[in-house]
Amino acid sequence: MVGEWIEDNGPHGLLHGDPGLGMPHAQVLTTVHGVNQSIRTMRLGVGPMPPDKDSFRQKLNELELQEPRMVGIAVDGDEVEFALWQEGDKWWAGAERDGYGIMIEAAGLDPDRVHLQSVDNIEPYLDARRVWLRQVRGES
Repeated sequence: MVGEWIEDNGPHGLLHGDPGLGMPHAQVLTTVHGVNQSIRTMRLGVGPMPPDKDSFRQKLNELELQEPRMVGIAVDGDEVEFALWQEGDKWWAGAERDGYGIMIEAAGLDPDRVHLQSVDNIEPYLDARRVWLRQVRGES
């Protein structure tokens, strides 16, 4: 289904699985901007929020010092090298391809089993989002 979707050149995403149900899931986001800062922001959201500015800066510095491991993920059949950060069963990966940034935020999935494919028609994903919204609202 359609995931995060920010207008004005923000990231656009498709969500596979439902993180609210504790099931394996992945959100794939594309952007015209770099990916590392966005991934760092996603990683900042894990765990409790730092109580003050100093703790926040310390957590930010710790995240910036963590080196990613490099993994190959298929994109449209071609292996693309992604920088991957992992915490428990949750992970974030990012790469640049053809002038776009690709970010993956996932949990409960093995990065080696992820294969990405370009999508030209998002209508099925919009339909899935509508179905999901009706279910969440109890309208189904």
